[in-house]
Amino acid sequence: MTKNKIFLVTYSGLILILSYFVFFKNYDVPDKSLWDEIYTVASAYRYINNNPYPEFHPPLGIGLIALGETILNPNADVDTSGLGRISVIREFPEGFSFKGVRFFPVLLGSLSPLLFFLLLYNTVKNVHLAGLFSGFYLFENSIIVHTRTANFPPMEYFFMLICLLVFTRMIKKRSFSIYSYLLLGAAVGVTMLIRSSGALLILLIIAAALVHFNTEKSWKKPIKGTGFAIASLSIFIAFSFMVNSYHLMAALRGPDPDYRMAEYFAANHSLNITELRRMSLIMPEEDEYSTSPFKWPFGYKSIVYAVNSSPDSGKFVIFHGNPAIWLISLAVLFISFAIFISHYLWDRTPDIESNGTLFFIRVYVFLYTVYMWFFISMDRAVYITYYHIPLIFSFLLAYLIFFHFFGKKVKEKNLIVHISVILFFFNFFAVYLFFSPISYYREITYREFVRRDWFRSWDLTYEVER
Repeated sequence: MTKNKIFLVTYSGLILILSYFVFFKNYDVPDKSLWDEIYTVASAYRYINNNPYPEFHPPLGIGLIALGETILNPNADVDTSGLGRISVIREFPEGFSFKGVRFFPVLLGSLSPLLFFLLLYNTVKNVHLAGLFSGFYLFENSIIVHTRTANFPPMEYFFMLICLLVFTRMIKKRSFSIYSYLLLGAAVGVTMLIRSSGALLILLIIAAALVHFNTEKSWKKPIKGTGFAIASLSIFIAFSFMVNSYHLMAALRGPDPDYRMAEYFAANHSLNITELRRMSLIMPEEDEYSTSPFKWPFGYKSIVYAVNSSPDSGKFVIFHGNPAIWLISLAVLFISFAIFISHYLWDRTPDIESNGTLFFIRVYVFLYTVYMWFFISMDRAVYITYYHIPLIFSFLLAYLIFFHFFGKKVKEKNLIVHISVILFFFNFFAVYLFFSPISYYREITYREFVRRDWFRSWDLTYEVER
């Protein structure tokens, strides 16, 4: 085994160990619902109890939540018979454990930092810096908080990173075989089975085909490969459509009038796109949970997921960003767009032959722009939790921009450059530790809580609630 492979295995092991303590350990705490678990657990129990019901989400995410509950079965002695017959769980049964329903989202979310590290390494092969830049993902408090829940995003991030890894290896290795296209299409398809926002990654298939054309100087093989990728992707879309169609039709024909949806459809006549948007999680105005997408990059919101407090002390789970990471990510975005625009206007060379930083900067800036444009175009306030996907793109851009400007210094083994990255890593870690009490439901006094209210925009309020 070469020295580089030894380092690669070592860093992978260290990241997995850190991920266990940061993401996975005691993931069933608190024993109360977090964020959308009142909906996702209800959907999972409908799967477990075989009670068909029309879902607005693809089936794989719900299925994995249900599978974790079925395998671990932590609620064998709890009466859960009523959970599969309602769409929203207003109150969970006494003694209900979240260990089963959170298992797969947290497990896949805990493996995501490793995928992030491998993605960085495959983009620019520097194992030490890839390991240090993994701190962006490992110590981001809002991602940690959201990952430790029975919700779809942690699973979506996992499969999205797989898509990006497959795409990156295709580009770097010039591997444009039919197998590569099939694998990329399947990875995108699985991501879309978790959440429909995974459709953004279809753009990766187009990007791969364009690079393939640039290599072959002919459209024949790229079009053929794209066709196979779309065919692979279509299998997963068809599966999702069939499962949800079955649930819809079975619910409409259901014998239980209190459970079936026939009355809803009869009263509303039809479900058009406008109605679907009205029923979605998108809010018309800013409130305690949602904010304008224009404010997302600034971390302009904190959300209380759980609270158990007295006037003197309390335990909290609060969705909030790691300020050190978000501020750097914001700076990275300005630099990335400046590079993107300047090179588009004055230099259109693909930059794949060297370390490829410019090419991947273009890709991630474009993905970021398309994703944000979709939500901005709605002209409505939206939950800031939707910003995690573009936030991850900004983490990748930070690594790329670093090599874009300091690649030569890295090759020269410049000590100052390497020490600077190490200091940033420990800065991220220190800020993560400082905010960890309100990320992990740990006891904290009122005075300690106030010390963590760094920005007025967070609107952190010490709530007294039992």
